[in-house]
Amino acid sequence: MKPVLRQPDLSESFSVGWKIYTQNFGFLLLANLVVGLVGGASLFICLAPLSAGLNLAILKLIRGEDKLTIGDIFKEGFARFAPAFLGWLVIAFAATVASFIVSFVLAPVAPVVSALAYALISWSVLIVADQNASIGEAIAEPFKMIGNGPFWMFVLVSFLASMAGSLGVIACVIGLFFTMPFATCVTVAAYEQMHTPAPAPAPGTEAPPPPPPAAPGTETPPPPPPAAP
Repeated sequence: MKPVLRQPDLSESFSVGWKIYTQNFGFLLLANLVVGLVGGASLFICLAPLSAGLNLAILKLIRGEDKLTIGDIFKEGFARFAPAFLGWLVIAFAATVASFIVSFVLAPVAPVVSALAYALISWSVLIVADQNASIGEAIAEPFKMIGNGPFWMFVLVSFLASMAGSLGVIACVIGLFFTMPFATCVTVAAYEQMHTPAPAPAPGTEAPPPPPPAAPGTETPPPPPPAAP
């Protein structure tokens, strides 16, 4: 698996996500519509694989590729069918059980569990899409990330993105086809940041280098001890 290089930045994630969303609005709208309809028609069996294909397409857009088709989403998604589907299934089942238990034992923590579950599923789909993770990696790696500090910022970014995406419910649910692509773009942008080195500082903004050590014999002598009374 690729090493995590840095913590995602909330502002940068939304900025990059918005840029990708607006520049590729037509393609993303159609892709999200197709993924949602085919995923629903297949009783959600094809949803995770197609989501992996869609996530990979967004990653390619972020990385500068622009010649993408809906067929690419099907091709790449079904090439990763087993790990995408089983990773999603196992994590979703574990998250459902955990949420059920927490809702009875410690109800105020339930939203945190839901946000974590969404991030774990998103991470599983992303590593399958980007890194061709195996079935075992798709299931285990997201849980290993819980102990990784930067991952919790990913949890926050993905949660806020999902909240923004859910605003489409206001428009008679149909609006989800317009807002969820944006949420996915933000989440994918945060993932990409975590695997990209931090940009170098702009020229002239670097911290000045420390002064060179004094040459031998030129050091400032220590002050004399105080006179005896």
